[in-house]
Amino acid sequence: MNIQTTILPSLLLIIICPLAVNANESSDEQKEIFIVFRYDDYSSVSSTEIEIEVIDIFRKTGLPVTFGVIPFAGSGDHTNPSPQKLLALSNEKASILKHAISEGIVEVAQHGYSHRTERSWYDGGWTEFADIPYEIQLKRIINGKQHLENILDVEIELFIPPFNKCDHNTLRALGSAGFKYLSARTAEEISGLESLAVLPYTCLLDKFKKAVEVARNIDDPQPVIVVLFHDYDFIEVNPNRGFITVPEFEALVQEVSAALDVRVMSVGQALKELDFLNPERYEKNREYFSSLNLLPLSLQPPERSIYLSPETASRLTVWGWSLTSTFYFFVILLPLVSSFISFRLVFRFQKLVRILFFSTILLGTVTILLALRFYYGSYRSIAIPAGIVSVIVGMCLAHWRTRKSGKNRIAAHDQTKQSESSFIECGQ
Repeated sequence: MNIQTTILPSLLLIIICPLAVNANESSDEQKEIFIVFRYDDYSSVSSTEIEIEVIDIFRKTGLPVTFGVIPFAGSGDHTNPSPQKLLALSNEKASILKHAISEGIVEVAQHGYSHRTERSWYDGGWTEFADIPYEIQLKRIINGKQHLENILDVEIELFIPPFNKCDHNTLRALGSAGFKYLSARTAEEISGLESLAVLPYTCLLDKFKKAVEVARNIDDPQPVIVVLFHDYDFIEVNPNRGFITVPEFEALVQEVSAALDVRVMSVGQALKELDFLNPERYEKNREYFSSLNLLPLSLQPPERSIYLSPETASRLTVWGWSLTSTFYFFVILLPLVSSFISFRLVFRFQKLVRILFFSTILLGTVTILLALRFYYGSYRSIAIPAGIVSVIVGMCLAHWRTRKSGKNRIAAHDQTKQSESSFIECGQ
């Protein structure tokens, strides 16, 4: 049962519509949109040809870009937790970066250590740092930082955790290693660590154009967009996974460069110069994102692609929880009603009652376990079990109602027979 492709999106539009803010409601003063381009996974195994073209595009437009650089990249699939040979950032790749750094085009961030996950997706999600002991994290961070600083001859102050995931131990280790800036996702708890300035990524490259459109129209005085992209986003590198060509990307960057209401900055530059990128902004955006995390991406409002002001984020958090509550109301209600009606019809055939009753419970239990296993971290890990439980509850209610109706019919039948017998006796 695919709720989101049937009646649900139409009903949820009632909730989403108030989120849209007309541009005419904004102040007459021209607001500025702050944009950061963040390119991740630069390493000895990434596509050198594409990266040279990307750097050249930013060189032509005079815009800065942040590169997340892996010090010792794994030679295999980074989502495979099995041991792999590690390849240090080569002199060739370092030379490309050093030239771009000297021109003021590229800002370098340390992107983990090897970017190899410590566990499978089904064992808690991919991670290189989150949930790893502090001592191991600190050693990896320091070793990676030393290698990059030695080979690039530049101080590294910005850290990007692989898979955009870190924990409190990561933040402690970053403070001990001398880092000043962090760019991950808007989900990590950072309270009590004021030594680190944080600017999370807000959207992927395929959502960037829509994010800029929303930023122009939303009633927010200081919208910030941090767009994340990789080499595999380019069709030239990966025809199956890629969605944009190098010429199309160049046209996109040139369009941004020509826009009068846009200011492009690197992550570090933004955190140094924009004093409104403070802990309060991060916390309010984290609350807003939390209100939407249990929704399908197709139902999440486009405002999520923007790092909002605290006031706007607080206002939208209320709508976010309303939207989430409405979604799960229908996730529970529709299966329950459908199950009740269906089983009420089926349970009239007494021979099928036990078979259907126990097989539905067994199949539902298995489905719930599989959903929790294979959809870890997704809204499906809650929506599917909720829907299955609703089906089982509807079935139980139908069974109870059928039995009650049956007993009522028997009682009525017995009462009728008794009345007939009394009438006959009186007649005699």
